Amino acid sequence: MNKLLAFLNKYANLRDALIVTAFLFIIVIPLNNRLTDSLYQLAHGVPKLDFQRTDDVALVSQLFDAYGAQGRAMFAWDLLVDTFYPLAVAGAAMLFALAVVRKPILQILLIVIPMIFLVTDVIENAFFMLFIAMYPSISPILVGTANLFTRIKLFTIYPTFYEMISFMPIAVILAIVSFARRKLSTRSITA
Repeated sequence: MNKLLAFLNKYANLRDALIVTAFLFIIVIPLNNRLTDSLYQLAHGVPKLDFQRTDDVALVSQLFDAYGAQGRAMFAWDLLVDTFYPLAVAGAAMLFALAVVRKPILQILLIVIPMIFLVTDVIENAFFMLFIAMYPSISPILVGTANLFTRIKLFTIYPTFYEMISFMPIAVILAIVSFARRKLSTRSITA
């Protein structure tokens, strides 16, 4: 955990956190929404597996049947794009929080939930890719296991997003104050 924290602290500044956030909102979310909308249409409004709390083989088969071969290929692309979503959300949340909070024990606490979100979402996507490869013979045990990761992901996504949104304005304010102090100290030295 200390190595991860040291790595993240290298990038825990407003500029890098804003770059990750911009990547999320300018590239990942619009691209993901476009793919998701197409999948919704193919499945007649049934949400993707990512949003289902009660995955079972019948539901997976129903969605994959509705998608057809082309829709399943589109879902595979959606999963690849969707992998960048937890990376960006968790990354931004952790960078903003670490830019504000400097005590190591608090930093560790602040990166736990985003890391859980990130890891469970990526594992969930790997399971869904496996389902695409296995279709139409999907294992109920694998579906149940994937559902466990989906539930954990859905439980941790909101705290992660709120952490990002909560620490973002604080990081901006601290950066402005720091910039103003530097400018004032430079002026007093040159005066």
